[in-house]
Amino acid sequence: MTQSQPIALIHDWQVWDGRIVNGHYPLRQFLGESEGTAAYLTEIHGSTALIKLLAADAANLRSQITSWKLAERLSHPNLVRVFETGLWHADDEHDMQFAVIEYCEESLDAVLRQRPLTPDDARQMLLPTLAALRYLHHQGILHGQLRPASILANGDQLKLSTDHLRRCTDMTPASVASPYDAPEKSTGTVSLTSDIWALGMTLHEALTRRLPKRNQDGAAEITDKLPSPFDEIVKQCLTSDREQRPSLAAIGNLLERPAPVLVSDKSVPANANPAQPADIRMVRPDAPVAAHEPELLDEEEGEQSWLKIVEKRPVLIAAIALLLLLAILVGVRRSQGNKTASSSPSPAVREESATVASATPSASVVGSPDASSDASGSVLHQALPEIPDRVTRTINGTVKVRVKVAVTAEGKVSNAVLAARGPSAYFARQALEAAQHWTFAAPVHDGKTRASDWILHFEFRRSGTRAGAQRV
Repeated sequence: MTQSQPIALIHDWQVWDGRIVNGHYPLRQFLGESEGTAAYLTEIHGSTALIKLLAADAANLRSQITSWKLAERLSHPNLVRVFETGLWHADDEHDMQFAVIEYCEESLDAVLRQRPLTPDDARQMLLPTLAALRYLHHQGILHGQLRPASILANGDQLKLSTDHLRRCTDMTPASVASPYDAPEKSTGTVSLTSDIWALGMTLHEALTRRLPKRNQDGAAEITDKLPSPFDEIVKQCLTSDREQRPSLAAIGNLLERPAPVLVSDKSVPANANPAQPADIRMVRPDAPVAAHEPELLDEEEGEQSWLKIVEKRPVLIAAIALLLLLAILVGVRRSQGNKTASSSPSPAVREESATVASATPSASVVGSPDASSDASGSVLHQALPEIPDRVTRTINGTVKVRVKVAVTAEGKVSNAVLAARGPSAYFARQALEAAQHWTFAAPVHDGKTRASDWILHFEFRRSGTRAGAQRV
């Protein structure tokens, strides 16, 4: 096989749908490819995971395997886990290296396509990011690809990707120049301070939705006015002299400066939208930033340190509580979700008009306003997602999700798919799971019950969850 053949394979990656890698990992859904690596959804121990496949003769095979193997040995709550790596004999002609990786639903990159981060958002993004980088740098490991697309979220936990890790003693693999690269990379010099530069570029982009301009020497020219203390953090991180860039502990000290006092909730940067809530899970750092480089913390120690912050900084905690858990993209992409709903390709979906029944967040409502069976059919039982109070408190406005269900002649749901996902993967998943437990009085035609299709409407609010149904 020549080196050009893996590229040809990329155009046909979906032929592997349904195959099982080494008898353990089913290829559930093709998600796309990047840098010659195909990504699928799979399962591990009953949970959703990601599996990446790379042709065994790909040009970047050695560096990618090295990175996966290195990540496989690491364990930190703010790093994406690599569960297993190996070789898969797909058939007589194709061998592939694979890695089974923790699946993350959201990314900072997706957030920034909608709006910049507020200062509170940026603070909560930086805390776990610094914790993860401290863990890596303590072991002489360079992240190497810090950027918004590498800052992910799994549930209520912020995670850094681990696709391009390497030890600083390793040879620097050839790669396409990136706008996040430190100036010294052009000379072949890479060190842990390269991550500091990339952190500065990422923070600037997170607050402004654009990268600073760079001159012919690669030095950054910061012209945007950033809120304190982020202006000083970005300025120091983007120092051309790598020896003068701040340590992670020094960045943590700058971050601990008191946040600007808000006056009538209007003291936010001009490039932020004060009417919209945070749309990235700004999660608690399991290893909080200290004044000096700390020893590595396990999760229990990190939790104890977090409790100390809770006792000492109630204002900060109030901000974190507002942003915690599953508020990613809830308010910011709400309008986008509505547009998606109104432009759904299914004519049946466009024609529905919701009949909504009020309910408490965890209740199941038996019957619809007219629960008696008739020729058109009706709802017998609504199953509503059980959303924890700590999650509903983060909702601003209404999160709307629509699910299309196929119902058998016996009134049972045989299939459920998302008709309109809405702005949050978490709430979409909760609605999809609940929809499978609804029951119906099937419509009657010529004296016989018939199969039918329905659109279920879920509305998640702070006051509770509501649901309704319309036959289509």
